[in-house]
Amino acid sequence: MAKSKKKSSDNRSPQSVGVQVCNIPVSEIHPSDDNPRSDIDEESVRELAESVKVYGILQPVTIRPDEEHGTETSPWVMVSGHRRLLACKMLGLETIPAIIRDDISDDKAYDIMIVENLQRKDLTPLDEAVAFNELMTAYPVTGYQGTTIKELAARF
Repeated sequence: MAKSKKKSSDNRSPQSVGVQVCNIPVSEIHPSDDNPRSDIDEESVRELAESVKVYGILQPVTIRPDEEHGTETSPWVMVSGHRRLLACKMLGLETIPAIIRDDISDDKAYDIMIVENLQRKDLTPLDEAVAFNELMTAYPVTGYQGTTIKELAARF
């Protein structure tokens, strides 16, 4: 007996919403100059690499085309998942699962970087302060302009 397939009422494909998931060569991805995290603990990357060796990448990194600084050999810029990329490089892996976001602006990409970093517990106090300041002042797309540090701290 053939199983019936459920039909989705949502006809959007990944391309129609600006999102694709692919295995991308690690050599084609470069870090963003705008990443608010200034220090990445090498030991934590080694520990992540050990986890990746055992379990693989559990969550794809997020990248986007880099029209400004991208090159033919490195056309993608990191939005989130820099430590995962470093762990893959440390292991000598050739590819990494990546969500390709061609639908986000520089401002929105920075917003994503800040929010992801603020949600991590090992962000240095200086990095956290810089990220809060950027959320409140630099990028209007974030919607946090005029928010107090106390309000942002409560949120993150």
